[in-house]
Amino acid sequence: SQFDKPYVLPNLITGLDGKTKTSINVWELWASMLGVRFDIIVRDIGDDKESPLPTTIHYSNVTDKITQIPDNDDLDKKLSEILKEIDHYSE
Repeated sequence: SQFDKPYVLPNLITGLDGKTKTSINVWELWASMLGVRFDIIVRDIGDDKESPLPTTIHYSNVTDKITQIPDNDDLDKKLSEILKEIDHYSE
């Protein structure tokens, strides 16, 4: 009942079974359908010395907005700590 077309949900499910990578559009449909939030954090890792990303970028599906988080801002420092901890779990 959440989709206008009857084939949308079966297509979403088929995408989970296949070897195709999920697009952000499909990810947003799943998040909407399941009532979940996701955030995308884009940070420079320092490899590009000529054109580094000047700030951390944040996208939220709740607000559907992209915001910039200045380097050395309190939020930027907390994100750095959280991401280091997450990296530790993925090792």
